[in-house]
Amino acid sequence: MNNIEASEKRDYVRVPFKGNVTFRTLTEDEFQAQYQEKENWSESVSRGLISENFEDAKKAGESSVDPNLVRFLLHLEDKLDRILGLLGDKSRNGMEVGSGIDISSSGIKFRTGRPLEEGQHLEMRFVVSRYPIVCLDILGTVTRVIPIYDQGAKQYEVAANLYEFDGQTTEEIMAYAFRVQREALRSKRKQ
Repeated sequence: MNNIEASEKRDYVRVPFKGNVTFRTLTEDEFQAQYQEKENWSESVSRGLISENFEDAKKAGESSVDPNLVRFLLHLEDKLDRILGLLGDKSRNGMEVGSGIDISSSGIKFRTGRPLEEGQHLEMRFVVSRYPIVCLDILGTVTRVIPIYDQGAKQYEVAANLYEFDGQTTEEIMAYAFRVQREALRSKRKQ
């Protein structure tokens, strides 16, 4: 029997991502504060402060925050930001909108009209699934910026790594990647 050795060197699968990426740049202090807050939140989750069994949590005197409610509220906030942007308040929290290019569980690539610098920290929000709704609010750092010209306009292709805190983000992005791959396979079969 032949021994087949894998030659793939990537750890992550990268798939196309056509959604909007809402982002803002962070100073080092803002980044560290948000990083610490997200890290503390994920530690609280892993210690069971968010319980799946709400009645038992209430009896034990623990917090019983529904994770689906948290996700819904984040999505609602994102929708309100979009509505305010459409109404003309584009400077809400300093957020800007870029166009997604591709995504993996370790990073994202998007296009924007303003140059960013390598090493800049970003707070990003984007929706990877409409049903069920999966809106990710995540931190990243710019790793590469390439100027490009699209129909005469100068734009920038930005690659950023993503920081994982709870394991859930990686799972959501991988679920999206598998869904995109399944859809591609189905469309190939139909041709």
